Amino acid sequence: MATYDVNPDAVAHCRALIEKKQYVLDSDWGNVQPGADAQNAFLERHSWEEYAAWHLGLTEGATDETKARYAFVSSFAPSVSPRCQAAYSSHECFSR
Repeated sequence: MATYDVNPDAVAHCRALIEKKQYVLDSDWGNVQPGADAQNAFLERHSWEEYAAWHLGLTEGATDETKARYAFVSSFAPSVSPRCQAAYSSHECFSR
């Protein structure tokens, strides 16, 4: 069974978004969480550091800069906004 550490950078990122009131209050997480295609599209345009900022967990023993390393995608990820479901690559899409 995998074990995880908290990703402090992602926690700080989420706290900053909360302070700026950049969040969605009502969404169906099962329908809006990013799938593999959306994650791959994001990684084509962004760094691993940016990708990691959306994941609250780090898989112990997994290699850095692999999707296996980053766990528990935050509900603050760009794709949770209905406007951004098809555009995971945008940091700017949020609704309140």
